[in-house]
Order: sequence, then C-alpha cells, then structure tokens
Amino acid sequence: MPTTPSRELLVTAAARLFYERGITSTGVDAVAQAAGLTKPTLYAHFPSKSALVVTVLQQRHERLANELQAWVGGIEDARDRPLGVFSWLADWYSRGGQRGCGFLNAAAELADPQDAARPVVRAEKKWLLDLLTRLCEEGALCQPSQLGSQLLLLIDGVAGRVVVAGSQRGESQGRHGLDRKGEHGASDVGRSRVFPNEPAANRAVVGIEQIRAIFGPVAPATLVGHELGLE
Repeated sequence: MPTTPSRELLVTAAARLFYERGITSTGVDAVAQAAGLTKPTLYAHFPSKSALVVTVLQQRHERLANELQAWVGGIEDARDRPLGVFSWLADWYSRGGQRGCGFLNAAAELADPQDAARPVVRAEKKWLLDLLTRLCEEGALCQPSQLGSQLLLLIDGVAGRVVVAGSQRGESQGRHGLDRKGEHGASDVGRSRVFPNEPAANRAVVGIEQIRAIFGPVAPATLVGHELGLE
C-alpha cells in the first residue's frame, strides 16, 4: 500500500503505544487519537488492528536490522563483530529499549498460533540467528551455527532482564561496560584473558568457550546482563 502522511502518523503512533503499553491493551481508538486522526481514517488504511500490528512489526524489523548491520559493519576486525552485537544492544537499550524486545513481547501477547503477527516474529528471529551465524563464520569462529544459536539465546535473555530491571540502570552502568569494550569491539580485558600472550595479529581462532571467557566465568543467563549493567 502506498505510503501517505496519515498512514505514517498511524504507524508511528501505533509503534510507540504497542511497545510502551502492549498490543492487546492498546485499542484502535487510542492509536487514532495519538495520531491526531479519526478511527474511520485508520480503517481506511488498515482493514484491521492485526494488519496494523503486522505493519508496525515489519517496519520495526527493517529499522533495527539496518541499524544493527551498519553498527557491526563498522567493526574492523571480523572476529569482534559477533560480540559487537552486544555493544549495539547496550546502546539501543539506553536509547529506547525500556520494554525489551518488541518481537518477544508480541509473541507473548499474541498467543494464537494463527495470529497474523506471529510469522513476522518468527522471521525476525530467524533473520537475527542467520546474522549471528554469518558473523561467527566470517570471524572464523568454531562451530558458528551452535555459537550463533547460543548468542541469540543470550540476546533474548538480555531482553527479559531489561523488562524486569529496567533500562535506566542499563544506561548508566552499561555505558561503563562499553567503555571497557572500546568503540564497538570486544572487551580488551576479556580478550586478554583469552589471548594472554598473543599479539593481535597472531591470535588463535576463537571458540565457544573463549567467547564465554570474554564475558567472564559466570552463568550464561547472567553474563550478558552484567556486561550491559543490568545485573
């Protein structure tokens, strides 16, 4: 459907309200009011609330995917890019991610397996898993498929931690963690534990246990939350 100013106002308002208040608790009346439009105008652009939810999630994916790819693309060392995803997460949660992952939230709220939004959520998670796996492959990391899956599990765990602990603490303490990482790369302190005697040019291929060591010898459920200042 062609983009119009009214349609964009509706999508922007819906994206904010669905994320902040929840999808099921936000009606079309609230969306129309927040957009400064009428409910008939909303239905002129979207045949149902479900269609609006799908559009909001699709646009959310496109926006965040482009941002994340640009972030990791700016990391020079390919071996640092998988962990660079977490530095992007810290930045994102400090800017506007106070409600965690919008896709996981949607999946939790829209429990019907036939809901039109659920394929969008599955597609987003598959895209992220594929990205993480590719980054691990490009970084010559061991077992890239398994490692990519583990990193996605950690990412989803961080989203849950943000919902529980809030993002304001993550903003203040997460920045401290990023200072130790450098601009986009992995923690220099952590890397020294993995490669204590090797110059950067001669470092060995990093495996799953080494990736864990970069974060520290703590349980996977807490290590990324600690890095982002959520622990």
